[in-house]
Amino acid sequence: MAALIVASSLLRGGRLTCVGVGRRLAPPAGVRYKTIAVALSGGVDSSVAALLLKRQGHRIFGIYMRNWEEEEEKGENKRLKHCSSAQDLLDVKSTCKQLGIELKQVSFVKEYWTEVFEPMLAGYLSDLTPNPDVACNRQIKFNLLLEHAFKLGADCLATGHYARLQHDSDGTKLLRAKDRTKDQAYFLSNVDGKSFSRVLFPLGDLLKSEVRNIALEADLPSARKRESMGLCFIGKRDFEDFISDYISEEDPEVQSKIGHFVDLETGQVYGAHKGTHLYTIGKRARIGGASTKLYVCEKRGSDIMVVGGNKHDALFSTTCLVGPPHWISGKVPEELSARKELSCQCQLRNLGDVVDCRLRVVSKGDLKRYPLPEKTRKFYNLSLPELDGGGDERMIEVCFTEPQYAVAPGQVCTFYQGEICLGCGIMLKSGPSLWAQRKEQAAESSLGS
Repeated sequence: MAALIVASSLLRGGRLTCVGVGRRLAPPAGVRYKTIAVALSGGVDSSVAALLLKRQGHRIFGIYMRNWEEEEEKGENKRLKHCSSAQDLLDVKSTCKQLGIELKQVSFVKEYWTEVFEPMLAGYLSDLTPNPDVACNRQIKFNLLLEHAFKLGADCLATGHYARLQHDSDGTKLLRAKDRTKDQAYFLSNVDGKSFSRVLFPLGDLLKSEVRNIALEADLPSARKRESMGLCFIGKRDFEDFISDYISEEDPEVQSKIGHFVDLETGQVYGAHKGTHLYTIGKRARIGGASTKLYVCEKRGSDIMVVGGNKHDALFSTTCLVGPPHWISGKVPEELSARKELSCQCQLRNLGDVVDCRLRVVSKGDLKRYPLPEKTRKFYNLSLPELDGGGDERMIEVCFTEPQYAVAPGQVCTFYQGEICLGCGIMLKSGPSLWAQRKEQAAESSLGS
């Protein structure tokens, strides 16, 4: 396994001391890195990644990528200050000056709009919950940016992601980070595994606290900078306000999504909502006058079904349909291919619990239990085959050992075997909720009595 430990910091006698930089980051066997491009965002993580590689004696240069153009925003979004790209670039320039490295800049605004942002909008209009960060890593950072770095003369690309890579004779494996609270393997699970052969993650074996301490000890410009959370182009703005500037309420498709909040159990109508595309499973529905906190559990046509409290059984499922899966190795795991089942772990959202599960290749009978909405099939360009008894590896049923909260179609389900990230798939549909299962059992018992 490649040695990935690059640095640690200790507090000795009340004074911060940086303890060396450990062993050099090792490339795959037979590969020698001469020049490393470091993707710099202006934050502390990418800055420390550059610092550590510089200390190791590598020849590096910084590369700053612009994906969003604030000047081209629409409506009220244009007036609000949210995405600190101007300040980020100043911080990047200051970091490069301090480290004595050259800075390159590149714009992927057009590509980001086409490959990430527009598909995200289309996903919401299909009543899905897409993850643009996962799409950005696959389409932009570890595709276009990687290729651009090579054109600039780099042998590989380093980033400040919290993840690890293991180079073996059978390829490069993606591993979870040492710091589980910052682990970003989930966001990287849809990247083409071949890209990782020329990527470095210098922070994979460090805790966030160690990274912050290294930055403070080196007095980097980003050392005390607050960590950015969420999507840069939304920032602290309300999601509904932001998305409404790009998905017009006057659009006939949006008009067809306007309906009511309805109590799942009683049928009580609480009031109107502005569109099913603005809500995801598990999201709180803020309804004036409601005596309890209500949460979205289902979408039925233009109506949104809600339940009281986030512990309601209608919010928990034991299975979901995922597909088509992406395997980082480029091939279906041997056990899944041979036995049509695989015991592993999965993660349904960033920093969510990694839980035990069983993957099953779906059969024709399985698909009957997961009737997919036409808009879901259309969005993912799915043509579900007439399966024989053996099933089709393009569709996977995930069976959770314990019921899981808010399985949201459109989100990513990432698969693991221990430390290794196997890949991921898009959750297409949740299996019956615990509430629905109990209701069905009660109906069957009533018929049998």
